[in-house]
Amino acid sequence: LDDGAAQKSKEYLRHYSIDRIIGEIKQLQSDHPHMETLIFDDDLFTLNRGYVHDFCQAYDDAGIGLPFVVNGHVQTFDEGMARSLSDSGCMILKFGLESGSQRVRKEVLWRFMTNDRIEKAFAAAHAHDLHTSAFVMFGLPTETPDEIMETVRLCSRIKMGRFRWAIFFPFPGTAGHRMSHDLGLIDEGRMADLGNYFDGSCLRFGEDQDLLIEKMGKCFHWWVNAESDWPTAGAYQELVAELEAMTRSEWTAAKDTIQQRDRDLSERFLEEGLPHYSIRYSHVMAVHSDFVLWERNRNLASYSLD
Repeated sequence: LDDGAAQKSKEYLRHYSIDRIIGEIKQLQSDHPHMETLIFDDDLFTLNRGYVHDFCQAYDDAGIGLPFVVNGHVQTFDEGMARSLSDSGCMILKFGLESGSQRVRKEVLWRFMTNDRIEKAFAAAHAHDLHTSAFVMFGLPTETPDEIMETVRLCSRIKMGRFRWAIFFPFPGTAGHRMSHDLGLIDEGRMADLGNYFDGSCLRFGEDQDLLIEKMGKCFHWWVNAESDWPTAGAYQELVAELEAMTRSEWTAAKDTIQQRDRDLSERFLEEGLPHYSIRYSHVMAVHSDFVLWERNRNLASYSLD
């Protein structure tokens, strides 16, 4: 029936017209001439391929010239879209990867993309020099340590430009909370004490897994570096082995030193031109060394010109 209701899933996502968006950007440029980057925070900027291609063409034709950031979805991303975004000045493309375990994605998160589809989407972006960002999560209900490592290994294969991690938190009213509650996993006291979903889990997995999740919450990227095929992997394998051997009391004494140790090691590897991830911008974000060096060189060039 043509009654005005949405007929296809992509029709549930509405955008402002491209002309309106271009006009608003030009007004922003006029009002804020020192603006350097635009972030389009649509949940799924890449849901509609036609819209993306048309927007990129209009953005380029308008001569706006500002790099921009968008959110994508691996199920609706391909080489053509990567080319359009890259040609029009897209700087960062963000994907929700969440878990590297297909079982966890399907049964817990109801996300049905395959690892192969994820890897192909990132590969398409990288083929067109897009800096990719991924969101990952661990500490999910029913997840095992081996499945957490599936996420680690997927990240190490993809080699995204950056990634941000979070520890699952069962927000009341969500399906995740109902599942966690029904399985008897929620520690209500711990849940009340947690101030955020980065520093620990309020689910009960057992002492060993609980401690592993807490350690990974501080430096998840060390495990990713350790699983990589980079020449820096050995150094991170030693660090991971050190952390995994720590008792809770040893970890409590050492955890506040992690960020400085990470930075010291990163600076050494940056001087040597060796690839790795290090904590940057946020205590739960790891950024590839190539981008760190690119940004430093850009800032030095800008400083010299000033």
